[in-house]
Amino acid sequence: MKRIKALHFTRNVHGSFRTQLSDLYRSVFALPPWNEIFSDVEMESVIGTWESAPNESDIHLLTHEEDDKVIGFGVGTRLDDYHDSKEVLIHIQGDPKIIYWITELGVDPNYQTYGLGRLLLRTLVDRSTERGFNTIATRTRPDSKAFTLFQKMGFVEVGRDEFTTGGVSSMRAILMKTL
Repeated sequence: MKRIKALHFTRNVHGSFRTQLSDLYRSVFALPPWNEIFSDVEMESVIGTWESAPNESDIHLLTHEEDDKVIGFGVGTRLDDYHDSKEVLIHIQGDPKIIYWITELGVDPNYQTYGLGRLLLRTLVDRSTERGFNTIATRTRPDSKAFTLFQKMGFVEVGRDEFTTGGVSSMRAILMKTL
């Protein structure tokens, strides 16, 4: 396996990294259990939401050292900057200004099982600590690899909510960890 390096972007993803991130996001979430398809407009909206968060999202990309190919991503922000924060606060007690929310985490399927998801998650946890947060939270499908990873990293399920995509309803687990 080629050597990996982490790149940290705080607000904007430009040029080929933006295209690669869009392509990777699509490939990760097109697989089960998500089975989601994103148009170009939807992808621009997703990335634009990360970039426009009032209190700066932390956008971390994992790339190859030799060719800068994006193979992983992790995005976190203050919970009150997250568009669904009211739904989440039903399950999480606390001030949304001091809860760090992991909005996205994904690794190229060809590079999974190498610990890259753990590396990205650890980077987001470290970043939340640096920024002074005392709680970190996220939500994911309970039948996903991400769910297992979060549990292994000390996150505890605190609730579930239902969401619908493509006309199909399913459950998401809300997980949190006190730092």
